[in-house]
Amino acid sequence: KLAETFGPAPQVPIKGHSKVRAELTKAAEEAQYGRLTPAQAAEQFYAACKSAIA
Repeated sequence: KLAETFGPAPQVPIKGHSKVRAELTKAAEEAQYGRLTPAQAAEQFYAACKSAIA
């Protein structure tokens, strides 16, 4: 009955999803407030994401 009303259940987030979201926010804030250049923030974000989903 629930499936008829609401449809299929959403897909389960991939491993490391919450960590990747947190790292994205952190990188954006670091670049926005001038603590890192955008390139540096992106580099740190990429490295953190690789370890989060490995």
